[in-house]
Amino acid sequence: MLTKNDCLLLLVEIGNKGIDTKDYVLGKFSKEESDVLTNIYSKLGNITYDFVELDSDKLKQKYNSMNK
Repeated sequence: MLTKNDCLLLLVEIGNKGIDTKDYVLGKFSKEESDVLTNIYSKLGNITYDFVELDSDKLKQKYNSMNK
């Protein structure tokens, strides 16, 4: 049987600025939010490739500190 320790999980989170989640998710993006999304989209291919190719330690080392 697989456990959570046997698999890697790729999470894409949506931040909430104290706004009702429905309104936040379905609302229009600000210029700043749009710029962040454009930046993320440009990296998504590399992130997905690394998720498949790198071992879990290298993957964590590379991406867990990206936004710190």
